[in-house]
Formats: sequence, structure tokens, C-alpha cells
Amino acid sequence: MKIRNFVNKLEKFAPQKLAEPGDPVGLQIGNLDAEFTKILVTLDVRPEVVAEAIANHCELIIAHHPVMFHSAHNLDLANPQNQMYAQIIKHNITVYAAHSNLDAADNGMNDWLAEKIGLLNTQRLLNGYIDENGHQYGMGRIGNLATKISVLNFAKEIKSTCGASL
Repeated sequence: MKIRNFVNKLEKFAPQKLAEPGDPVGLQIGNLDAEFTKILVTLDVRPEVVAEAIANHCELIIAHHPVMFHSAHNLDLANPQNQMYAQIIKHNITVYAAHSNLDAADNGMNDWLAEKIGLLNTQRLLNGYIDENGHQYGMGRIGNLATKISVLNFAKEIKSTCGASL
């Protein structure tokens, strides 16, 4: 499958126009017209993630956080970030970021997290893009918990639910 075809489907769910101003979503590195058979999904593109993609012969990385949030000012390979970019390019990997557009999408990251941590009666925290049909999108979710719980115990539940470690 062409990466472009996959990206078109992803963008129907989380269009780039939902992204916050200045958030560099979309193609980060690579070629949308390349073919792919394996995909790696990650929160952040770090050298370990790139090494995993290379080891598993993944041609596409979908990242939540943009790998290139700020433009590179040079490609000095002594810089670890630039070395990572070089590995991505050397191995013909395409990196695509779906960040605030995925957060704001209906049933996107914010809704998924709110459901995962047990929020009920959720609402948008901040309003954002309004589409041609008048549908409102926005960032963050607020809601209610089914029962009272201390902040410490709620934090422990979130840590457990999300598989986080400190």
C-alpha cells in the first residue's frame, strides 16, 4: 500500500485542519508515494524507536509528537538528533505526525484518554475548529468521575491504566 493512501484515511479521521496553529502535523520525513508493508506507532520518535523500526523493517512511523517540531539549522551528524534523521532517511523510513489534530478529533486521543481514566459526561476543555457543518472540535476533555477518590489514588489509577512508570 502507498503511504499516501494510508495517510488519506488517517486524515479523514483526524484532518490536519484540526491541528493547533503552529503544530507541525503531517509528513515529517520521507515520501508519501513510497510503499509500505510494516508500520510502527509511537508517542515520540527517539533513536531507540528508529532502531526498532529498522530492526523490524518498518517503512512507516506514525508518531503522536512531531519529530521535527523545530526546523534543523544544519545536518551536523555529530548532533544525535541529526544522526537520527540520517538513519531515518538512510533506511527509507517515512515519518508522519498526528498530534493536536488527533487530540481534537472526535473519538481521538483526548476522548480515548478520558474514557480510559473513567471520565463521564465529558466536554471539550477548549473550543477549536468549526467545520462547514457547524460541528465544533476542540482540545482537552473535562468530566466527572463515578465516585469520589483522592488525587493521590486517582494518580495511581491513571498510572496503572496507562502502564506508566516513574
